[in-house]
Amino acid sequence: EQEKEKGDLALHAHPCTHARTHTMGGFREFIVPLSPETLQKEASDRFHVQSTLKISRLSDKDVLDILDEYYEVEKAPTEIVKNRTFDPLFSLIAGYRTLASDLQARLFDTLTRCLHGAVASIRALPLVDGRVEANEAKLFRNALKMHTYLMCWFIEVAERAAAADTTTAKKKKKSAKTVWDLGDKEKALSALIEVLELDLSKLWKIIEEDCVNLFNKVVGHMLENAANTKAKAVKQCIFALATMLVQQYDQSANMVPSFIHLLHRHDHTVAPLSDLVAQLGKDERSASIIGDVLRELSSDTGASARGSGPKNIAQFISDIAEANPRAILPHVSLLIGHLANDTHQVRNGVIQVLGFLVAKAFNDSDEEVNNSNMAKQRDAMLEVLEERFHDSSSYTRSKVIQTWNYLVEQRAVPKAMIPSLATAVVARLEDKAAQVRKSAIGLMTSMLQYNPYLGELKLSTFQLGLQEANAQLAALTHKNLEEQPGAEASESSQDTADSMNEEEQEMNDDGEDEAGAEAEEPSQPLSEDADERTEEQSVEEKKCITKCEYFRDAVAFIERIHEAMPTVTKLLSSSTIGDVQESIRFIVTAIEFKIEAVRSATPSLLALVWSKDAAIKAAVIEAYTQLYLRPQVEDMDERACAMMVANNLVSCVLP
Repeated sequence: EQEKEKGDLALHAHPCTHARTHTMGGFREFIVPLSPETLQKEASDRFHVQSTLKISRLSDKDVLDILDEYYEVEKAPTEIVKNRTFDPLFSLIAGYRTLASDLQARLFDTLTRCLHGAVASIRALPLVDGRVEANEAKLFRNALKMHTYLMCWFIEVAERAAAADTTTAKKKKKSAKTVWDLGDKEKALSALIEVLELDLSKLWKIIEEDCVNLFNKVVGHMLENAANTKAKAVKQCIFALATMLVQQYDQSANMVPSFIHLLHRHDHTVAPLSDLVAQLGKDERSASIIGDVLRELSSDTGASARGSGPKNIAQFISDIAEANPRAILPHVSLLIGHLANDTHQVRNGVIQVLGFLVAKAFNDSDEEVNNSNMAKQRDAMLEVLEERFHDSSSYTRSKVIQTWNYLVEQRAVPKAMIPSLATAVVARLEDKAAQVRKSAIGLMTSMLQYNPYLGELKLSTFQLGLQEANAQLAALTHKNLEEQPGAEASESSQDTADSMNEEEQEMNDDGEDEAGAEAEEPSQPLSEDADERTEEQSVEEKKCITKCEYFRDAVAFIERIHEAMPTVTKLLSSSTIGDVQESIRFIVTAIEFKIEAVRSATPSLLALVWSKDAAIKAAVIEAYTQLYLRPQVEDMDERACAMMVANNLVSCVLP
């Protein structure tokens, strides 16, 4: 067997014996195999590996001698089409795990130099009418595919070996030692990027899909390792490679399924993949990837599976919507169907997406928002979010309330919808789930802090304003009705004058129509004055109607706050600390906004100072300190400050 191995070694020796002579003889077409094993099967119509070396039986010196023979290959990259050149490299990659670390590094250096040599040679090829001569193009096309295949396969093997070494090192509590470090990964990916930067139309009319898939697989393998996505330089190379594949080689539809597969298997891929897809979606050349992703997710049966997959999918679409909401907007219908998904994580993700779209995809300063279709689309999303208050899962109900809280803070909720939102939130204050109650109280607090009305929300003040606005509107309407008959009389007199002028014109055939003309002239300013009065009345009436709607919505909102106060007071005695803390915060905010119904809650709030729970006691003390002992007025002298504190303390005792 040793003699046979030496014979095989001699057979493969000196792969570059004729390195300076182009390989223009006959050769078989290299077809990218599905697996290395396929390439070892004999075939008459394609290139195949004729003999492999058993690397484990070779000494380090023998392997080093083999690699030394490739020193000149970069100068004659087409030599790779010969079995005597290709087969030893194939064998060394197959036996990568058995090689010493210095030999692994030497193998990688050889493959990198060979690929760089192929790229340089193709760039220097002479062109005839914009293309390379047919036979030479076929030769270099074959050589480039073979060099690229070896590099891509090496990356796959090295990545798996490094992952296995890391796992073994963790079990043995030792640091993993590998020559395949981040610097090598950057070099390998940069070499592949150089290949894609070539003008491959010189060699191909249409590049084979299997050849492009080699690069797709490399992107997937590199993303599987969390260390690769944390290293800035390597991550940039992965993104650059993926971007070129999508934008220049139309690989969006082929890469998206692998992205979804990675999300189901690896938690760490959520952030880099969402960054990558959002980045691609912002470029017109690759914006279609957003639609491809959402279409793939709409037919993804794994979204209902157990494990971390649904959670990763939810976070993924949420991150994309936050980073690039306008790109998702045209495809939002593909996501709505996931609200019927069995897993609450996916429903939560869709709800977050809708929240980001409403807050960021519609800008009030744009002309788009004035478009009725855009307004209808936004309102439809808000209606969906409102319906989700009744979701069967408490986790989803809580997420819905948190999303509404975000919209309130972003001032993305239309004024007309605030009263109905307040009604829905008040109902959730008595939810059986503590996290839902806590979120609901927090939302009520935010609605007070970010309300579109005044700084003081006294119900009596707004009721009086509503009465005055209604009276003003009624008076204006009555005035318009009284003026309407006069306008009709003016129009009838105008018609009479016109008919009289026509009769005078018929009687004066000799052209004496000056009197008729003089009679017509005064009628024009009368008509214009009437139109101006009508427009002024219409504008004034619209302003009055808007004022009535403002006070009506404000009164409805404040009434909902009043309705919530008994429930919030009851939650002050809850056994759940979160309920009590959020209720204290809400009451403090209500006092600051002069909500009249809050007076009924202050005795219960003060009693909590005797609570056995240190957190609750501290919250009460901080609340009263903020309300009564810390005046929120700037440039106040010491005497006035003391007087205000005294008045505040008196108001605690005397209503």
